[in-house]
Amino acid sequence: MKRKSSILAGIGSLLLVTSILPKVGFFLGALGFVLVCYGLWEKKEVFKNFLYGSVVNFALSVLGLVFLKFGLRFFGFLSVITGAIVSGFFFKNGFYQLSEDLKSNLFKWSGRLIFWGSLTAVLVVGIFLIWIGWLISSIAFLIYGAESEGDSSNN
Repeated sequence: MKRKSSILAGIGSLLLVTSILPKVGFFLGALGFVLVCYGLWEKKEVFKNFLYGSVVNFALSVLGLVFLKFGLRFFGFLSVITGAIVSGFFFKNGFYQLSEDLKSNLFKWSGRLIFWGSLTAVLVVGIFLIWIGWLISSIAFLIYGAESEGDSSNN
């Protein structure tokens, strides 16, 4: 992974962490998503897992909102939780692959926290675990980018 890509993915992950902020969070999260996608582009398998997880999560969240609009709370809740679990699985797979490719356990921990957080998302602790997982991923990307700074083949 190139230094520039790693730093962009790190900044994007950090922006995903800030997506919980009121009013500007949606825009920061969207920008973070684009930066992470751009940063992961060269790691095709990791990029596919990230993209699949994001698309599934978005689609099932929209479906959940449609269910809620028609008063079907149970199905709306089930749709959103299913989206979180399936996307957590894809994110975990992507971060595990990245951990193996870049030889960094921080990516593996990030994937674990996001996955277990998505399984326990019904509880408040699950949402906190997902947030911590994305924070650790931003740290891992930025550390990898800083470590590869001296290597001219990664620029």
